Amino acid sequence: MGLDFPKNISVIAACPKGMGPSVRRLYVQGKEINGAGINSSFAVHQDIEGRATDVALRWSVALGSPFTFATTLELEYKSDIFGERGILLGAVHGLVEALFRRYTENGMSEDLAYKNTIECNWNYFKNHIYKGHVGCLQFID
Repeated sequence: MGLDFPKNISVIAACPKGMGPSVRRLYVQGKEINGAGINSSFAVHQDIEGRATDVALRWSVALGSPFTFATTLELEYKSDIFGERGILLGAVHGLVEALFRRYTENGMSEDLAYKNTIECNWNYFKNHIYKGHVGCLQFID
């Protein structure tokens, strides 16, 4: 990362594998249905008192995670930056822009191209949000 943490503190992470609304919804659902929750990873970068792993795992339990797997802080931030932000967010923007350009380059008005681009992408992502990968595959078929 290029920066050092102060040597007198433990450095840990508990990282749910979903966005805030999903984490909260599954946490609440977990109160009623055993095993509901969203998986997490945890990392211990620096442990000065010998209990950082326990604290990170407790955070994960507090998030309602049914499964927690170990990672490193470096792998977690790289996954976040490149995978989540680069692919999920950046790629979505690229897809929207490319589809809009395709429509307008083939003679569609900008207003209609905008409407069709949003509608096309929303229908696909709506299925992904609510039904997961299976919902997307059913939408495409």
